[in-house]
Amino acid sequence: MSIAGEIDSFFAVVIAVKNMDQAIENYKKLGFELIDRSDRKDWGLEAAQFKVGDGVFELLAPVAEDKDVAKTIRKFLDQKGEGVYEIAVNVRNIDAVNEFIKKQGVRTLNEPSPVPVPSMSDRKLLWVSPKSANGVFLEYITSPRKK
Repeated sequence: MSIAGEIDSFFAVVIAVKNMDQAIENYKKLGFELIDRSDRKDWGLEAAQFKVGDGVFELLAPVAEDKDVAKTIRKFLDQKGEGVYEIAVNVRNIDAVNEFIKKQGVRTLNEPSPVPVPSMSDRKLLWVSPKSANGVFLEYITSPRKK
């Protein structure tokens, strides 16, 4: 059995950065247009997104030291420096993906759960441990609903 048919499309490449203002200016110099800058208070992060086709480059910077996700990104930055932190793909059926990858012995960090971003609250996400994805966080996220 395969779940290849459940993987819909690329969603994002997420880059961990130390200084959001400098990183945004750098990506603008590279020709990318900033489409969103927001706080992810539940995670202790600041985020910025640049549109790339149907997907995004997303920059994340930790801003709170008391949130688990911010601590994880801070640890990544301290150990590896700035760089690709996560790759995210859209999937049609996140529960089927979760069931399949667990049967394969893949280590996940959560059960499918709602995205804590108001504009994406109708979607769910599932994180795969970097230990199961060659050192990179892999995020499965339910595909956006067709309008």
